[in-house]
Amino acid sequence: MHKKYKITLLLLCIAVLGVYFYPQKTKSPTNTCVVDIKLGNTTVRSKIAKTVNERARGLSGTSPLSNNEGMLFVFDFPDRHGFWMKDMKYSLDIIWFDENNKISFVKKNFTPESFPNVESPKTIGSYVLEVPSGFFDKNNLSVGDLLEIPPSSCL
Repeated sequence: MHKKYKITLLLLCIAVLGVYFYPQKTKSPTNTCVVDIKLGNTTVRSKIAKTVNERARGLSGTSPLSNNEGMLFVFDFPDRHGFWMKDMKYSLDIIWFDENNKISFVKKNFTPESFPNVESPKTIGSYVLEVPSGFFDKNNLSVGDLLEIPPSSCL
């Protein structure tokens, strides 16, 4: 009986130490959901930021975007969603869409140095798109252009 107690105690100690010292795997903070959206005559391959954590993290700490690459923020409710450049390494064009999915406001060349300033549109909407700085002008986009999102299980 005494020997079984010692073995049980030893196994319990090994298990506790194993949990304490064994490195825990953490999920990568990358968004795996990607959708090709259409904006004006341009297709943008967009990572989707739909959850609270994905939206909070956004593109912070990431490498610069390629041409025609972006992140589409999908909100649970329409509002005047504000954005800042916390922990960003590069500048962005940020495009807000109204309730009809039309461009309602743009902040061009939003730089990391602008932090902690927050930019917000005057209209409410449920989508915001972050793209490389200069994207808006390079693609001849205008306020009023329509955001087209294909049906997707991501949204």
